[in-house]
Amino acid sequence: MKTQSIFKRMSRRNFMGALGAGAVAAGCATDVLPPVTPPDGGPPTGPTDPDGGVEPIAPVEPTEPTQPIEPTEPGLPVGFKALFLNRTSFGATAAEQARFDELGYEAYLEEQLNPGSIQENDSEINALLAPLWTLTATPTELLQTNFAQAWNNVITHLAKARLIRAVKSRRQLNERMVDFWLDHFNIQAAKTPFVRYQAIQYERDVIRPFAFGKFRDLLHAVAKSPAMTVYLDNSSSTWNALNENYARELLELHTVGLNQGYALQDIVDVARAFTGWRPVSNATNEPPDGMFQLGFVSSLHDPNAKLVMGLPIPSGGGIEDGEAVLDHLAGHPNTANHIARRLLTYFVTDNPSTSMVSAVAEVFYESDGDIQDTMRAVLSVENLQQATTQLKRPLHYVTGILRQTATTMDSNAAIDRVLDDMGHYPYAWITPDGYPLDNRYWVGGMLERWNFAYKLVKGEMVGFNLPLSATLAPGVTTDPGQVVDYWNERYLMGRMSSSERTALIDYSNNVRNGSASGDAELFGMMLTMPSYQTV
Repeated sequence: MKTQSIFKRMSRRNFMGALGAGAVAAGCATDVLPPVTPPDGGPPTGPTDPDGGVEPIAPVEPTEPTQPIEPTEPGLPVGFKALFLNRTSFGATAAEQARFDELGYEAYLEEQLNPGSIQENDSEINALLAPLWTLTATPTELLQTNFAQAWNNVITHLAKARLIRAVKSRRQLNERMVDFWLDHFNIQAAKTPFVRYQAIQYERDVIRPFAFGKFRDLLHAVAKSPAMTVYLDNSSSTWNALNENYARELLELHTVGLNQGYALQDIVDVARAFTGWRPVSNATNEPPDGMFQLGFVSSLHDPNAKLVMGLPIPSGGGIEDGEAVLDHLAGHPNTANHIARRLLTYFVTDNPSTSMVSAVAEVFYESDGDIQDTMRAVLSVENLQQATTQLKRPLHYVTGILRQTATTMDSNAAIDRVLDDMGHYPYAWITPDGYPLDNRYWVGGMLERWNFAYKLVKGEMVGFNLPLSATLAPGVTTDPGQVVDYWNERYLMGRMSSSERTALIDYSNNVRNGSASGDAELFGMMLTMPSYQTV
């Protein structure tokens, strides 16, 4: 009992105190590498085609990705490998670390930028996804055949699938890009029944196929998704009952950024351009056949002339009014700056410099919004040398542990609840700005992280099974210093601080009777250290 009470005090207070109280939060601001117009004037006069019906809108097709560039490996600064792999994955496994050593920085980056070139872990992923039947169900099965079961399971299945893919996929940078875009174009699945059921299609057919394509295509795909149309209320916007919600978020969040070159009348004219866009089933009252397809109802569209941030849109138009707005915004210099800043914030630093943003924005603008080219600029050696320590968001923290330890999962269990406990449940963020990128938002959730790590290593986390091999050191060594050093190399790629190393060894010697290799409690403490919770 004495040892147990000491462990309890040590794990929650003394151990973290030995590393420096608030080290996780404070460390997030430190460097991680050494330096090396006017409107048209008239109100709507009503539709030009009062008998206009529903015109289905063809879904956007992703463009072919650009060809990989030829690598020319530069000299890399000390610590770059760990930094790069932590920023481009949810937690680098031993195999991925070896792959980086084999290929080098540029060739490894090119491989990850072209996920189709990576042999996916299909058998394991598909086996875990198989029980999640709503992900492949038809609209009829969701809405008529199995309505009650679907209602209860859609959001749970989506959350489990996000966790499974993040843990098991070998296309790690692609998974991180999907995570980024799902926040950038956030929808809350529980807002309405329509959004709940369409969220499956939204991630599968709208976000994932365009994660590394052209931003213009991604923007069109999002705008033409019934999920986004309903979530941001554009489905109820008509020429004589305008709803500006989607127009505001299209400008403020999706493209040019808050107050970046547009006025109130621009918002109004953007909203007018998108009148008549609504799910086919919403317009024809014949669900569920048109549930996952957007339609255009010409009788509900404002046909008058519009002016959006300098773009004149002549009268007499239809669906092409909204498409012209999307093209104009996708190619706008302010959009290039906004996307560049957000990508740098997500992958590199909370406060990217003006020069960093300008350089990445220039690539985005000159490449016509090519996301692959833009990511080459974001993840350049020069940018990553200016990276600051960032606290892993809960999805990143949890998946990193599960990936690196080869923990097995049971998708029939409630494995998604761990993300809910940490406040990072997929599709649950209510407002359209998505889960925060700012480290400060996540600092308050340390207790939930500690509980997850300790329960996992003790075998108390239902649905997860951490293998004993994850806690062992090679050979027969039991020396705490050697074991801790091995864990440092395998799980942190040498990022453990000297104070953390000392604290683990002292705890092993003074509380655990010198136990180290295979010691679940000591291993759990390693997973809660600031160096493991940050990238």
